[in-house]
Amino acid sequence: MLNVSGISTSLDLVIHYIETHHIDILLLTETFLLKGDLFTQWAQHHQYATISGDASKGNGGLTFLIRPHFPHYVHRSTDPTTTQHNKLSIVIGNSLTVHGFYLPPALSFADYQTVLGSVDFNSSSAVICLGDFNTRLGLFTGDTRSTNPRSNYLLNWLTVHQANLWNRISTFGQPTFESNRGTSIIDFVISRPNIFSANPLLSIESDINLNSDHHLVQFSFKLRQQPQLLPTSTLAGNRRLWNLQRLEEKDVFELYRKNFFSNIFKLQQEVKHFMAFQQQQHPNLFVLSGDTATKHRKEATINQRINATNGFYFEVVESPKDFINRVGIEMIQAIHSALDNSVTPRTPRPKTWKFFWDAELQHLADIRQQCYTDWKQHKHHRRSLIGSTHLWSLYQQACNNLKKAIKAAKQRHWKKFCNDMSDSSSNQVYSVLKRLRKKHTTNHCFSHSEGPEVAANVMADYQRHIFGGDQLDFSTWRASRSPLHQHTTKPTFFSASAIKQQLSAMGNRKAPGDDHIVKEMLMPIWYPLCNFLSEFFTLCYTFAWTPASFRSGLIVPVFKKGDPNSAANYRPISLTNTFRKLYERCLKFCLLTHMPSLGVAQGGFRTARSGISQTWNLLALQKQFEQQYDVSPALIFMDISKAYDSVTRSKIWQLLHPHLPKALFYTLRHLFDHVTLNVVINNATSLPIHPKRGLLQGSILSPFLYAIFINQLPALLCTAPVRFPLYVDIATRARTDGDGPSADITEPSFALVKYGAGPRLSETASSCSPRLGVVRQKTAIHSLLYADDVCLIAHRRDMPLLVQLCEEYSLRFDFKWSPTKCALVNYHSRRRPIQLYGINVPIVPSYEYLGVPFNASGIDNIAFLNASTKKAKSTMALFRRLGVHQYGFGLMLALQVYRVFVRPIMKYALALLGLNATSAMAIDRTQASCLKMTLNQSERHNPPFMVLNMMGNLPTMYTRAQILTFKFWYSLQLKARPFTLVECILYTHQRLKIAPALWRRLSSNKIWKLYKSSPTHTTPRLICEEFQDAQMLKWTSQKSSCLRALREDTTGYDPLLFYPCTRLERLRLIRWRFHHHPSFPLSACRCGAPSANRFHYLATCPLVQDIINRIHLNLPDDSIPLDESYDDQGIATTHILDRILNSLPSNLSFCLGTHWERTWPLVLELITQIDIANHPAGSFAEEPPSGELFEHYLTQQHHFQQQQQQQRQQQQQQLIQHLQH
Repeated sequence: MLNVSGISTSLDLVIHYIETHHIDILLLTETFLLKGDLFTQWAQHHQYATISGDASKGNGGLTFLIRPHFPHYVHRSTDPTTTQHNKLSIVIGNSLTVHGFYLPPALSFADYQTVLGSVDFNSSSAVICLGDFNTRLGLFTGDTRSTNPRSNYLLNWLTVHQANLWNRISTFGQPTFESNRGTSIIDFVISRPNIFSANPLLSIESDINLNSDHHLVQFSFKLRQQPQLLPTSTLAGNRRLWNLQRLEEKDVFELYRKNFFSNIFKLQQEVKHFMAFQQQQHPNLFVLSGDTATKHRKEATINQRINATNGFYFEVVESPKDFINRVGIEMIQAIHSALDNSVTPRTPRPKTWKFFWDAELQHLADIRQQCYTDWKQHKHHRRSLIGSTHLWSLYQQACNNLKKAIKAAKQRHWKKFCNDMSDSSSNQVYSVLKRLRKKHTTNHCFSHSEGPEVAANVMADYQRHIFGGDQLDFSTWRASRSPLHQHTTKPTFFSASAIKQQLSAMGNRKAPGDDHIVKEMLMPIWYPLCNFLSEFFTLCYTFAWTPASFRSGLIVPVFKKGDPNSAANYRPISLTNTFRKLYERCLKFCLLTHMPSLGVAQGGFRTARSGISQTWNLLALQKQFEQQYDVSPALIFMDISKAYDSVTRSKIWQLLHPHLPKALFYTLRHLFDHVTLNVVINNATSLPIHPKRGLLQGSILSPFLYAIFINQLPALLCTAPVRFPLYVDIATRARTDGDGPSADITEPSFALVKYGAGPRLSETASSCSPRLGVVRQKTAIHSLLYADDVCLIAHRRDMPLLVQLCEEYSLRFDFKWSPTKCALVNYHSRRRPIQLYGINVPIVPSYEYLGVPFNASGIDNIAFLNASTKKAKSTMALFRRLGVHQYGFGLMLALQVYRVFVRPIMKYALALLGLNATSAMAIDRTQASCLKMTLNQSERHNPPFMVLNMMGNLPTMYTRAQILTFKFWYSLQLKARPFTLVECILYTHQRLKIAPALWRRLSSNKIWKLYKSSPTHTTPRLICEEFQDAQMLKWTSQKSSCLRALREDTTGYDPLLFYPCTRLERLRLIRWRFHHHPSFPLSACRCGAPSANRFHYLATCPLVQDIINRIHLNLPDDSIPLDESYDDQGIATTHILDRILNSLPSNLSFCLGTHWERTWPLVLELITQIDIANHPAGSFAEEPPSGELFEHYLTQQHHFQQQQQQQRQQQQQQLIQHLQH
């Protein structure tokens, strides 16, 4: 154990020491760590530090480090009854409990007693307590310092528990703390004596210096009952990995495709033969006529000829079920074999890998340790003071040398990392940042004291309970014995082109299922694979059966919040087979085409129904209720307990059965009812689960099936006999020619309409706009649903009835609401509290619905802006610490990261707020603060943010709010689908003139007015760009710094951010853009001129005149004047360097063959010379010639163009030879 008093400066030395001295577990006290992990590959368990007020760092903090490949299982033990920040406990191998303590001097005596009183020496066969107790026991331990008030209690505690203090037995009188103020024995190791098979060894490493006043305390022992070892599979891991980066090599790429085609070709022919055999066996089911029969016979003849040519002979001896299972296995084996023979397998990188420690650092560390040892020995023998002082100075010098070397090594690797990020694509950088950001968040893994297998089974038992037990055996499933899709042609959604489209749409870098296959392995072989899958998916769909791998999943528990040792605090995310995901994607379009449309109140995972639209619906309904009844409505936000996991699937099948084709219906049942799940924790797998109910969290079809399950709830609430109904003109069906021109709206019906009853309208059709319009009906809307987020809106007198209906609905459909997670807004009736299952629903002033806080009057703008700005600043601050700034990844990438990750936080739902000037200024200040972080400058620094906005093509947040509001209003006015709720509300409010102030917030948008007054051919995108350019011109008229940075082409990023140059040259150009060159206050020039300003480096400085003249001679014409430009007051505005930078082409390819090939290197030479001249007393390291990187780029481009020209010539020659032949 070691007290590190803040870990940042000493972690490298500590980790290196414990790795080289074979230490298994290390307790670090006083880490000051507030969240995330330490930068090491050792396994970590933390008790995070506490922070009070506006303190910049935490207090206390405990960390257990466990070496990689530690053979015993380590379980973090927590006590849910107490919230102790001074104790951290782990259980090793279910037999050894280790309690780590940090009891600071400021801890009250009562808390001190509570912490020690929580220790149970009988909790396991062996218990060890260690840590920094800050308790001096005086003569009992041989401490030279007197006792403190804690000593008596600790001695009594040792006596009561019959525990030994090993400091007294093994290291009596040896201090564990040593500073210039004196020494103390305060780091203790305590245990009972009968747990060891031999006497343990305790040593105080006083001769080792690890940058702490506390000495490292080592405790070695052998227990009577050895801890349980990890299973071999857990130590080794079982996921298969390949060197996929080798696919970038052309030879390996072609070898992989060739191997896979040779592996899959025979299997594909066998699938075709099996399908043809089944069509012959069931002639009464497969009807062939006309062109279809002719085409079918032709394909059969071709396949027979191919089989005969290749010597293939197939005999059908298996049932469709067994054949499909075998083909699924052989398909995966074909991919694995092709990968093994081409890209080759790889093993995970060992966790002991260290990226910067080398022999030179080790040599300096050894010198430092030797100097420390010499000084300690000289001091111990009480030799001359002069000699001791000399040895101390040598030790201090060795410490400084090691610190400098470590810092330099880290800087070298950091610079290499930043350069790699700068040269990488944006998507690669975003992936790296996502992984780094996860390391700075608090993550927990479910564990159990008896090991990972028991933990996996405990989690599986909990999930099995949630899933309602195991499903019955479906071995006699009828769909596997006879075909259900009775057509010889393939369904269009299983064509090779459709499968290729869905495969391309799948996400990259996704976790695989138990087949270890990811999308990146499939894209290189897409052509033979999609042709095979087209045949195989059709076969599976025909018999409503899929391979076992399609129906197996791995449950990975993802921590939510609360006690990490409680299985209820984890979300069961299912990792399914990649081919199942592809199969479901193809089925999705068929499902949406045939399933009846959902209720209008549902908005989740549906086309043209976004979260922003649903939030606007709630706001509009609030305003409508206020206008109609002159009172604000009550809101209740309801939470379903284990929403997806507790779904009764039989209810869904009952609702879908009348509407889906046979093959699709039984395929869906098969995909969800025949599932086998295994919980995976630390590579340990649980016993299988066959869920009786629930939907897979990870399946693309689950959201649609859940929407069907919950769809009857809004239909039930629409018919409730409330006293204050909230009517909306809902579109029920498309108008036909027989309906006539009448636009009357039918009166509401109070009969409950079952799902799929009434007008026939599919889910796909509900997202379209009928040609003749729609027929509407007045319908009471008292609920809004977005997936499992449910909101009820009604008068406070009607709310109890609606909640009662929701409770009855849950009992009928066998799911539960979570009363403690529900929330009531604007409900003040004490006589009749709202209850669910006899539990009161909490009343809150505001609640966040779909990320937007709502109170009694609507959206809580202040709370929303405070939350979004705080989150944006903290996110950007985290990225800044990760190196996202101009001195790290570069300003270009920093601005891109801000645009992709941070700005969406602030602009979410911005169109709904109706920002005033004060709110706009507040959010613009937040953007300025975030952009300041991209410069990595102090808070006192005040750069011209408008220039930075112009360089990154970032409008102000007020401008962005205007654009978002225009797009939202434009989509409502001209793009809204008539069957969506937002369009129905708009139609109702316009017809009855409801909430005009709310809609005026959108219709009075500045860009909308410009759009209405513009010519008809103007597009929304063009009008938004014109408005943004107008706002940019408004900025430039306010400050001369903005006018200097006004580019000719304002779209995209400033070219100086990505044109090839060195990092230092780019920083100089950025400083010039910000008018920080020449530096202020003005300094003398190297030529001798005092107070040299920008004009000096244009007209009078002899050090740069030659470069300026060469630039002038290189320009093709006089479009860029040499002289400085002045305004009406005679103030200089733009320098020739500004004019050149503003004229740079927005695309590097436009520079080829133009004067920019010579002008850009001269610009870099000029800015370098200005920097040197502006610092007469500075010394500059030798730099590469200006424009060297740019010339290298030009050489590459010219070589690439020559290759393309040669390829075109070769193709032309081959074409001519082919025509002649």
